[in-house]
Amino acid sequence: MCCVNITWRNKEFDEQVIDMNYTKLLKADIANGPGFRLTLWVTGCMRKCPGCFNEEAQDPDFGKKFDDDAKKRIFKELAEPTCDGLSLMGGEPLSKCSDNRKEVIKLCKECREKFPNKSQWMWSGYTFEEIASDPSMRDILNYVDVIVDGEFRIEERDLSCPFRGSRNQRIIDVKKTMTRKSIVEYQV
Repeated sequence: MCCVNITWRNKEFDEQVIDMNYTKLLKADIANGPGFRLTLWVTGCMRKCPGCFNEEAQDPDFGKKFDDDAKKRIFKELAEPTCDGLSLMGGEPLSKCSDNRKEVIKLCKECREKFPNKSQWMWSGYTFEEIASDPSMRDILNYVDVIVDGEFRIEERDLSCPFRGSRNQRIIDVKKTMTRKSIVEYQV
């Protein structure tokens, strides 16, 4: 399903949207951020990057509806002492064609309040600058610790890059970037 055909409306973003869906929650993930992490894969992405490793998650209707039960499972896993944090992947966590922006920001805020010592990482096709300049996205910067930004580019694919698929993508330390007012890359 394409975003153009969606019939529900979200007044906050004045875009046609559906509720946020997700494909899976992966416990003890060691590939998407440091330590043992809980990874949430949301669906919905309009970018359709050639070579995307998660093509099925581009469809905002794919997967299961993100509901209170899913959120409770996230909180339960984050409460475990062996879980180092939450990683948000997609699809596009900040997609406009589904209700991802609002739901992801709300989830990250709740996780920060309940688990202030657990890190939060997010992968987005948007650049940090785009996120920071967009009123519907910038609140996420108050809650996530690291953003891996930028579209996946098949021509820059490099499997030796830690935590990202192409050389154009940056791993940004959000807190240091906000303090210094210039991009500070996270040291892997």
